[in-house]
Amino acid sequence: MQSAAAVVAWAVLAAAPMEMASMKRSGHRIEPPEILRLEVTCRAPWPLSAVALPQGQRAKQELRGPRLVRPDGTTGLHSYGSVSVAGLTCAQAEVVVERHLSSLGCWLDVAVDVMALYSVITESTDYGEKVQWFELLPHDTALDALGRIPDLLDRIPDLGSCKTKARIWVQRPCSDLPGEDRFLTLDWEAITLRGEGATNYELRPGDRVYVWDGKWHSGAWVAERLSPLERAETALADVGRFFLDALRHMVGQ
Repeated sequence: MQSAAAVVAWAVLAAAPMEMASMKRSGHRIEPPEILRLEVTCRAPWPLSAVALPQGQRAKQELRGPRLVRPDGTTGLHSYGSVSVAGLTCAQAEVVVERHLSSLGCWLDVAVDVMALYSVITESTDYGEKVQWFELLPHDTALDALGRIPDLLDRIPDLGSCKTKARIWVQRPCSDLPGEDRFLTLDWEAITLRGEGATNYELRPGDRVYVWDGKWHSGAWVAERLSPLERAETALADVGRFFLDALRHMVGQ
């Protein structure tokens, strides 16, 4: 008979998409402070105008790229004003932007997409804490995120060892519990040595991937967030190693 806690824990892990079990995102509605990506192509008006086409080319150059959704739900279009996009799907936002531009004499086809972001935070004794942001690509996993850190093995040298003390987890905001986070721990040995993808979780917008070298040091960001029992266990292990080294030194003399 499983306990209630075990059932809840199983349900949480089952809800987290894993490698080879990707989650499809559909029906997303735009909200602040998301970042939109606009792709723009010129469309010839009818009847043809000697003014409209050059104006469309200029608008194309101005509008392509990322656009922040402001707190009031609008997004800026440079010299073409702004439009309200909060609460709309990407398809609806495309129609709104195109209508706004056509009212100004710019005949453009606009594609709108939401740029989802996640962060990777590395914490090491020698290098301290480093935070890096990346755009979330379709079906990105935690392992993909680590592959984007060029100096990862410099910061966490023993990560390539099968006996590494490093710990890696994904911290994810709970949509059903505001202010609470879900912690998904990666089994590094299983992923890298045995090719198992059960803990290679697919990332979601806003996820934070933490990589800690496993070495406790005073003032470390991760150490401050470890449970008191775990910190005591780590400290006792360090003390034990100190006395063993001292004993070996005495015997050697």
